[in-house]
Amino acid sequence: MIKLFLKVNIFITIIFTNYCFGKEFYAATEAWIPYVYQDKDNNPKGIDYFLCKKIFKSLGIDFKLDFLPWLRVLDMLKKNEKDGILDVIKNPEREKFMIFSSRELSTIDFAIFYKKNKPFKYENLNSFTGKTIAIMRGYSYPKDFLEAKNFIKVDITGDSGSERNFKKLIYDRVDLVIENKTTGLQILKKLGEEKNVTLTEKSLDKLKLYLSFSMKYKNDDLVKYFNNELSKIKRN
Repeated sequence: MIKLFLKVNIFITIIFTNYCFGKEFYAATEAWIPYVYQDKDNNPKGIDYFLCKKIFKSLGIDFKLDFLPWLRVLDMLKKNEKDGILDVIKNPEREKFMIFSSRELSTIDFAIFYKKNKPFKYENLNSFTGKTIAIMRGYSYPKDFLEAKNFIKVDITGDSGSERNFKKLIYDRVDLVIENKTTGLQILKKLGEEKNVTLTEKSLDKLKLYLSFSMKYKNDDLVKYFNNELSKIKRN
């Protein structure tokens, strides 16, 4: 019985792959080193990009990716102008207009960065009292952080937004920066500021990055087959 099930499953996968062959999936994202970014020739790179590229290729689909400002990425998916978003954090609001992969692609730390000459220790949201904190507009931060009134949040959007936030920190225009740990460390290395800026031992939150699909795929087998292939890779 098990052998019959496996044979049927393989047969269906082959039929689905043949049906999809030659098709394209158009996703959008904003760069998050090392998960997804562009090299000096503007070619897509990153561990999550290559993972999705591999899975879609196995399904006979060409995975295309555009890099755009984050708010535009979200808006385009709401309007079904893109097929999906690469590396997006799940929250209830987004679940209204996109379908998330069943497993995460990567897990990130939302770290808290500060200047070494202005020591800071994070224990809870009360630690932020009186501080000015740089964040990215449209990103999915913890609800209690966004609703807190005891500190100032300065948000920014657009190309190189994260890098501009760190420059604000370096020039004392903000007290802290909330950023993905790996991305933040890469930016500091690029700016040559690793000796002057560091991060707290405790992060603000740990979050998961997913591939999401437009709602036009709600009843499409593509989501199911992508999830199956992703689960196989995660198990191995």
